[in-house]
Amino acid sequence: MHNPVIVVRFVFFALLVYLNVLTLVASAINIGVTKSSGISVPGASVFVLVNSCLFFVAVVGAFAELVTTRIKSAQVAVECSWTLILSVLQLAASLDVTVNGPPLFCRADAPVAVCASSYLLMPTTWLASVTLLAYFFSLVIISVVHMHSHQGIWWSSIYQVAWFTPPSRSPLQPIPRSRQSHSPNYANRNPSWVPSWIDPLSATSGGQEDKTRPFTIDLQIPRALPTDVEKQPRSTGPILFHRQSRVEHVERPEWANQAQTRRGLDAPFAVVRNNTPTPPPPPVPPKTYYPHPTSSDSDSNSSHHTVTFGAVDKGKRRQYAKSGESEWRSMFPQGVQNEDEPIPLPSLSEWMRVESGIENRTVSGSRTGPR
Repeated sequence: MHNPVIVVRFVFFALLVYLNVLTLVASAINIGVTKSSGISVPGASVFVLVNSCLFFVAVVGAFAELVTTRIKSAQVAVECSWTLILSVLQLAASLDVTVNGPPLFCRADAPVAVCASSYLLMPTTWLASVTLLAYFFSLVIISVVHMHSHQGIWWSSIYQVAWFTPPSRSPLQPIPRSRQSHSPNYANRNPSWVPSWIDPLSATSGGQEDKTRPFTIDLQIPRALPTDVEKQPRSTGPILFHRQSRVEHVERPEWANQAQTRRGLDAPFAVVRNNTPTPPPPPVPPKTYYPHPTSSDSDSNSSHHTVTFGAVDKGKRRQYAKSGESEWRSMFPQGVQNEDEPIPLPSLSEWMRVESGIENRTVSGSRTGPR
């Protein structure tokens, strides 16, 4: 398929050739009629005739490169130059025909043929000049837009420029060094994504790759595969999203390599149950006895003594409280309830069954206890 700029160029030139042919014929008729009428030949008609001939010569030169490549007449800068010059000349000729045409030759005593030929010359010259000027501006704007993506576009042939197509890197062109240093190494990060020119077994071995070869990714994904992952055929090489690929050197944890999980069917982190009994809970640390230091003890020795008891019953605790020599202290702070002891009952409370509370709803508040 041809580039749209080349197609539009052919359309513009076809329209310009048609308009300049009409202009050439109209100017020739006007010159012949004025001569036959004994009137001096108008300069505007001669100017229009010369411009039309110059345009035909320029069009032949613009298409000469299609015949031979030795002639560089279709360069963008050359075509912009001659279209600008001819559009300015044709615009000046149109103004000359408008000013010195019908106002001079369409009088009461003037021949009708001279007036009609001058009126016929006006629209054709204006259409030709405006069309050529529009083509010039279009070509300049499109070339300016492509300056950054296509270097040297002004001195390139208009047939060789890839209009409205981003430049593609040649497959034999090496990657610049600056891009190689900053680009991520996909072979070291994930050997499943291995360039087609790298051996999969040596992808992570740290070998020297051939940096002059292009970096292309070979996914190797078959087109007609079953939708179920487990039903896909086994592959002999590293492919993407395969349940058991041959890349065993992937940096994966040990439990992931030993797992036999079916993707899409089993839970990814299933709990493995065994017959090993659960270990017993750790024993509760023993309670500590902190004796109060007396005056004699403080004088002789200012340090505290710590005595550890395995178990002390309530009788001994009361004995220590009555003697006043020492005080039993728990390992918990004073404001924290000891969770190892049962809930103490108040003096005026007792346990009761739920049925008794339902049958006798007038039980006093002093006899109600925790339920």
